[in-house]
Amino acid sequence: MTHKHNIGWVTASVLVKLKGFTEDALKSKRRREVFTRDVHYKKFDGAIMYNYEAIDALIAGSQSN
Repeated sequence: MTHKHNIGWVTASVLVKLKGFTEDALKSKRRREVFTRDVHYKKFDGAIMYNYEAIDALIAGSQSN
């Protein structure tokens, strides 16, 4: 899904809804370091937040391989 505006930092529930990830898949990607801390995700006020555009770029890069 392409958006005209930057979405920025979002909760896991947004990625579940808009990208089809499961909560377990997101957790696994953090654990396996597929997602880089402070690039693809960060902890804010006790919650894990994800950078929507950074994950888009990661996905786009992996599709070109």
